[in-house]
Amino acid sequence: PSKNKVESVNGSISIPLDGPPIGREHLLQVLDADRHPFKIINGGKSVVQGSFGPEHLLSENGVDYFQSLDMRFVSYALEKNVNLSFYFFGTTLKLFIPVDIWERPESAQLRECITGKISVVAREVSFLQASEGGNQRGRRGRACGTWHPLFAGSSSGRDTSRRVVILSGQITKSQAKEFKRGVDVEKITSVQSILSCNITQSKKKVAFSMTFSGECHGISNTDLGDLFAAPDVTCSIPSSTLKQRVNFSLVESNASEDDSSNNCLLIEDSPEGARLLSVLASERRRDNFIRFSDGADEMNHDELKFLDVNLPKAFSINGKRWKRKDGGGMVFVPENCVPVAAMPADN
Repeated sequence: PSKNKVESVNGSISIPLDGPPIGREHLLQVLDADRHPFKIINGGKSVVQGSFGPEHLLSENGVDYFQSLDMRFVSYALEKNVNLSFYFFGTTLKLFIPVDIWERPESAQLRECITGKISVVAREVSFLQASEGGNQRGRRGRACGTWHPLFAGSSSGRDTSRRVVILSGQITKSQAKEFKRGVDVEKITSVQSILSCNITQSKKKVAFSMTFSGECHGISNTDLGDLFAAPDVTCSIPSSTLKQRVNFSLVESNASEDDSSNNCLLIEDSPEGARLLSVLASERRRDNFIRFSDGADEMNHDELKFLDVNLPKAFSINGKRWKRKDGGGMVFVPENCVPVAAMPADN
């Protein structure tokens, strides 16, 4: 292979992904969870703005709309593993944090940022995840409806409940700005994902601006409609600095008893999962991307949606990786050949 190496630290290879955000379920279409252990790392922020008709605020008995919004907000955060979520509406601030995160010793900074600067009322609510065995249709079968509050005196009978701290308070515009500056994944080390939302109302529409940072990344139109109980919701993504990487750690093989502990490998093999992604992306003759299935189209359920994710050229098998010995000329090799999937790691 040529000297075009990929970044490697202690046998772990990190592959930058360029394209629409993907989740673990997408990579498991081509990888085996046990044989190819991996972790998706998200960074940056993504902003989603939109609006819906003000009549929806009255569709659930007026003042009760925001009470039900709280439940949908928590359900979405739990289902998507969002560590900290909150929204503003006028002077009202609502925050939702799983108890296990709120009570961590390392969350002292987060608690001080909230209770030390804002007067809030806290209550703890247990949420129960809907049974996977039932035929859940509509919102109840999706992220905003799969978790429900577990009322006092009732019993789940299953280990699928989560306790959530809900904090509410009144806040000024200057306090809101200071709060949003202080609550950031780069400053609060105890949280890896934050979802914030600012909701404003006028006579013609209800507008919202949602910011996703850290490990959470974007929201589908269907989930937006579920969250705000507004099928006519419209949205756009005005800005995004979201970046994704997938990390593969080297799986150490068990050495046989006959092997000497002084023996060392001539070549340190790169993670198989990383090599597999390289092979799949290299099958595209001109581009270097992998196409993942993303379920049925929301408008036409008979058609499937796909996500195309690009890998860096360094991971392309025929991207100037192989050249003729003592010659210098590049060689075109078959992508599905095991030897050519080798990656010269930069150790």
